[in-house]
Amino acid sequence: MKFTLPENAFPELILSKEHQEALIEEAEAVVRDTLAANETFRANGSKFTDPRWKLVRAKDGLNVYHHQRATLRSSRKFRRPRLKSSFSPVILSESIATDPGPISIDSTGTNDETSISSSASGEEMRRPAGFQMILHGTVDGKLDDAMFGTFAATNQAWMWRSSHINDRLDDARVLASIRGPTKEDPFRFLGVKWFVKERPAVLTGLVQQRDYLILEATGLTRDSKGEKVGYYLMHSIKLPRMVPELTELGLLRGDLSLCFIDRQRGRNKVEKYCRSFSDPRGKIIDRVAIAVTAESLICAASIVDYAYIKKLTWLMKHKGDQSASSENQARQNSRLRPKHCESCNKSFTKFSLSSATSGADCQICRRVICGKCSVVKKMTVDVSDRGSVKQCALRFCLDCLREARDQNVWEMALTGLDTASETSSASGSARTMKFTLPEDAFPALSLSKERQAELIQEADTVVRETIAANEEFIAEGATFRDPKWRLIRAKEGLNVYRQRRSAGSSQMSNDTRRPSSPHSQSSSWSYKNRSRAGSNFHWETNTTGERSESTENTIQDSMRRPGVSSMILHGTVDGNLDDCMFGTFASTDQAWMWRSSHLNDRLDDMRILATIRKPTAKDPFRFLGIKWFAKENSTVFSGIVQQRDFLIMEATGLTRDSKGDRVGYYLMHSVSLPGVPELSDMGIIRGELSLCFIDRQSGPGKVELFCRGFSDPRGGMLDRVSVAMTSEALMSAARVVDYAYIKKLTWLMKNKGTTNPRASDRGDFPRPTRCETCDKSFTKFSLTGVGAGAACQICNLVVCSKCCVVKKMTVDVSSTGSVKQCALQFCLSCLLEAKEKSVWELALNGVETTSECSSTCSSARFTPPI
Repeated sequence: MKFTLPENAFPELILSKEHQEALIEEAEAVVRDTLAANETFRANGSKFTDPRWKLVRAKDGLNVYHHQRATLRSSRKFRRPRLKSSFSPVILSESIATDPGPISIDSTGTNDETSISSSASGEEMRRPAGFQMILHGTVDGKLDDAMFGTFAATNQAWMWRSSHINDRLDDARVLASIRGPTKEDPFRFLGVKWFVKERPAVLTGLVQQRDYLILEATGLTRDSKGEKVGYYLMHSIKLPRMVPELTELGLLRGDLSLCFIDRQRGRNKVEKYCRSFSDPRGKIIDRVAIAVTAESLICAASIVDYAYIKKLTWLMKHKGDQSASSENQARQNSRLRPKHCESCNKSFTKFSLSSATSGADCQICRRVICGKCSVVKKMTVDVSDRGSVKQCALRFCLDCLREARDQNVWEMALTGLDTASETSSASGSARTMKFTLPEDAFPALSLSKERQAELIQEADTVVRETIAANEEFIAEGATFRDPKWRLIRAKEGLNVYRQRRSAGSSQMSNDTRRPSSPHSQSSSWSYKNRSRAGSNFHWETNTTGERSESTENTIQDSMRRPGVSSMILHGTVDGNLDDCMFGTFASTDQAWMWRSSHLNDRLDDMRILATIRKPTAKDPFRFLGIKWFAKENSTVFSGIVQQRDFLIMEATGLTRDSKGDRVGYYLMHSVSLPGVPELSDMGIIRGELSLCFIDRQSGPGKVELFCRGFSDPRGGMLDRVSVAMTSEALMSAARVVDYAYIKKLTWLMKNKGTTNPRASDRGDFPRPTRCETCDKSFTKFSLTGVGAGAACQICNLVVCSKCCVVKKMTVDVSSTGSVKQCALQFCLSCLLEAKEKSVWELALNGVETTSECSSTCSSARFTPPI
């Protein structure tokens, strides 16, 4: 999660008994109304006779329908009802349960409006701008498993659940617990929760981020026929004095009311029914709001699988440790690893891309099994109290998987599984990569000297050609005269342009091979031959409106398939060239993950497979290596867009242009290597790209960025989607200088903060009541800890919000991909010192390996805001 707010953003929520009873009463009413609506829906054959109900989403046996209501012009004000009944959902009142008269799912009259209940709280909270949706269908499993997967009574359990069902939350807090589980109902919970929905990157600038304050309830009850059912309620409430809206932070508070009813259908089927009202408020396109809500509802398809994950976790803890010790002892005695599957006795293949067909240990019984006798589960293996979620792809044999599925969830729930297995010893807050592949998915990559020289030469050529293109672009006034170049994205001083290729442009074969870089005379980075390359670029249109044919004489143009758009980024960012290159440089897996966590370039997995060139004293930012990464697939495009991976050559460093001006370069350029085959058998499409940034100082405190290239996702991806994703990735460059400042702040925290005498002596003195910078007194009450004074993480001065800056920083990155982030405060003096710090000193001292390793937390102070 991204943690929109500091940990102590909300004051402690204390509810009186009267307030708790009112919330219990309201939850009961919504659950009762939904249960009655579900019974009426089933009595009508689980079908809609009203043609205004339209299917908008389907997945794994679940269907989501949207009711296309006519525009309502009611002037009735939003008012939450006062319901007088007591909350006892385990046994519903017989009169209510058996008489669903006011509840109607489909209208039979020609002009009747479909209503759920004329007196229900859900109906009262529905706004003219809102919309109504219903989910219905079945999932494999049992009712107890469905409720076991739904139950989340703590922050840790909620984050654990969210990480598995992927409901895309940016921040989440349990603010108050009103009711907990009992022996009769181990899944019972009623509490107040707050969360922020993640905003897809493709909707940045179009959709404002929303937060929700809800009443959540889970548990078991019985319907009017005495049949056991489960319920899960999320229902918006208002506590303006206790949990005010956060409009000053740019968050828009939405309203929702959704309630799931689960019931057993057959031996191994759970029928799910959900009625949802949603009003995201503000200005949002209806299609977008409906798509986002439908995607949230469809997450229910994963809830039973999550219950199995929880049971596998329980078996790993209670059975796996004993199996591991006995199995390891047996193997030490035999000194041999099995060459045959210990389940089906088939021999393992000698060569394999993954460890599955060469034998892998079951995480519970520790037997070595083949791919056909095992199942891979992506599991959350750790979750901290601040949101750090670590996931790994783990392998289990079919026998242990079957044992987990047959495990009685009541036994686990009553022994406190949620507090035992879903609590982490880790600290910090985090963004975590998903690790599409096992750690040893790729064999060791060995490149001959000849192959390395070829790659160096190819990188040299692409960089030189891009510098020449940049110089030609600048000479033309940094403008496009060709009308085919269109602005498609703008952010923080950077603009992304796309050129649409005309139908009559030169056609290239799909089998076009990359040239062997004949332009380069040597593999050095001196760029002595750039003058000839510069003559190839003409940004002016000729008499026919087409580019000069010489522009096609580059490696990038020869790689680009017909119909793939060429793209250019241009603009300026605040900072200097050295800082820009310091933020770009990433020569290790840890440094790359560190950079990715700050730039938010949405990678699911990444590996450095080979390093060809390293930094030098003359160029501490020099790097050339082979990298592989998988792009994250946004849930907005789930089922539409297949996941892509890329095998690239990455190069960074400093050079000079034809006028002798110093420039920096950053190249991402696809390569083809037999040792890294495509992963089509895993459903991953190998894309192709070539993007080269040229950075140059354009004045005091300004860096001019220019990037030319293309991205070809291949497969059947829509061109609009591809262009949107590429432009979003290019825009990550806007944050690279800020990331350099983050690296320098990290260095100061390690080398100055821990040696500051104030850090150790602060506990011996009373806490200041005034800002130690401007001498203003602190406010007694504040939404965030900053207003009440917070200690700078470097000098430890206690400063007010006007004298400090909050930076969201990566404070730890492990070799397995777990990235921990915290929002930390720094005084303006220390921030200025960090910005003015020479990056050459840090780079030459090896800050990349000292500050960006997984030992960061052990050597730095991270004091939460007070």
